[in-house]
Amino acid sequence: LPRLGRGGWGVRASPRTRGPEWKVAEPFALVSVAEMRALEAAAVAAGTPERVLQERAGLAVGDVIEAELATPGQVGRRRPSVLVLAGTGNNGRDGVVAGRRLAARGCRVQVWHGPRSPLSRQETRDLVAEGVSFHQFEGETPTPALMAALGGADVVVDGLLGVGSRGPMRPELAAVARAVRETRIDGRLVAAVDVPSGIDADTGDVPGSVVSADVTVTFGAVKTGLLRFPAAHHVGRLVTARIGLPAGSTDALPYFVLDEAHVRQMVPERPLDAHKYRLGRVLVVAGSDQYVGAACMCSEAAARAGAGFVSVATTEAVKHVLAGRLPEATYPLTVADLDAQPEATADRIAELLPGQDILLVGPGLGRAPTTDRFVRRLLAANGSRQRVSSAIIDADALSLLAGWERWWEQIGEGNVLTPHAGEMARLLESDPELEKIDGEPPWETARRAAARWNQIVVLKGPFTAVAASSGPAYVYPHANSALATAGTGDVLAGTIAGLGAQRGALTESAMLGVVVHALAARRATTSTGRRTLVASDLTGEIPRVLAALEAEGDRR
Repeated sequence: LPRLGRGGWGVRASPRTRGPEWKVAEPFALVSVAEMRALEAAAVAAGTPERVLQERAGLAVGDVIEAELATPGQVGRRRPSVLVLAGTGNNGRDGVVAGRRLAARGCRVQVWHGPRSPLSRQETRDLVAEGVSFHQFEGETPTPALMAALGGADVVVDGLLGVGSRGPMRPELAAVARAVRETRIDGRLVAAVDVPSGIDADTGDVPGSVVSADVTVTFGAVKTGLLRFPAAHHVGRLVTARIGLPAGSTDALPYFVLDEAHVRQMVPERPLDAHKYRLGRVLVVAGSDQYVGAACMCSEAAARAGAGFVSVATTEAVKHVLAGRLPEATYPLTVADLDAQPEATADRIAELLPGQDILLVGPGLGRAPTTDRFVRRLLAANGSRQRVSSAIIDADALSLLAGWERWWEQIGEGNVLTPHAGEMARLLESDPELEKIDGEPPWETARRAAARWNQIVVLKGPFTAVAASSGPAYVYPHANSALATAGTGDVLAGTIAGLGAQRGALTESAMLGVVVHALAARRATTSTGRRTLVASDLTGEIPRVLAALEAEGDRR
């Protein structure tokens, strides 16, 4: 198998084709356990034996672990010690395959299983001949030998339970899971096979003991429970690997995950003969004397994402701050009399719309009654125009929308709404035909709302979801708590606006913007070694991320 990166992807012709070698990924589906079993059954029916699927899965786990062990400082010069915890199901066999792969690469591998081994006697003899040792655990108290083995392991491969597990672990397995936790040492890698043992792969519940992984390698499709809490706390870094599901077998499914490979072809091209008039115009209506920074962050993000022009309609106080931070922006008018004449001010801004590709409205505006009247007039004017400027509606503008009767009929179709969970709850409450469903995952909420309102919904959270009025919804599967700080949503809105001004395709711009925003956060923390960030750290990383995505696409 080729060495896996942070996501393996299939092949489909790209709309951004540079030649016959340019291929782009089919995204991984987000599936229930029942859907995953149906996909595997389809692979078997198409001629791929189940043992081949298992072999591919185990080899993928082995390759990911090998790549981790190659990280500087991960392990010293001695041969790494790998301990495989093998249950009786498919995940146990997958874990053993991973162990065999690592033994062939020079690791010292031991397999620990319960009273029933996942392997036949002949398979066990064959692996012993290859240098793999086998041991047994049983009872509710781990033996000193198991505790010593765990304490000396550089890698623990968790193959105790699979996606079909429900309810608390059996006592002997729970004891092993506790032992993994109790013997945790710095530098040790815990790698979960498909899902961490102890989670519900559908609901994300953790009903008892659980193995907390540093990396989880999941196969064929992403199981919904991996992106739901509390299970998501135990996933670690999520890696997706292909095992040979039939081409097109997931096409009809409603949910997919976003990753770098899926959005590379969405990066806007910048041809050598490009000029600013061809790269799009963004009009930002944001900020107030109380909230100066919001306008700065969303405007700079739009510019850094590559828009040809960024114009800002804001207050005099915001202009003075923003001009020093982003001198490239223009200021076609100053919002000076919003409290006295909100409708007249909105009309003046609306006169600018025919020359704009994207209208970004909301960050830092506040929620005063006059601001409400201003935003309503502006969005209604834009929605009623023959050539509507696509609107990115964010922050305070979303909260104001929720107070308007049947607001989705006033603003036109196909705008991008970027609510966080609280704003989304208010929007749902404003629509008597769209009830809030307790416990519903965000990708389902986003898809229902987008279809109902004929809008593009970017529902922000640990796993941000993107949904248009038709078609599947997408979710970014890598949470990053560093983004849980004020202003990062303003940067996301500006990033989507800047990309949308160049591309025109707002759904893809929203998908690309979510990934770029997340990767910018990863770069901002890993490059500095910091645990947290401030929102302004993100803007300088945006063009670097876009360049890296484009370069990787060109190499493919």
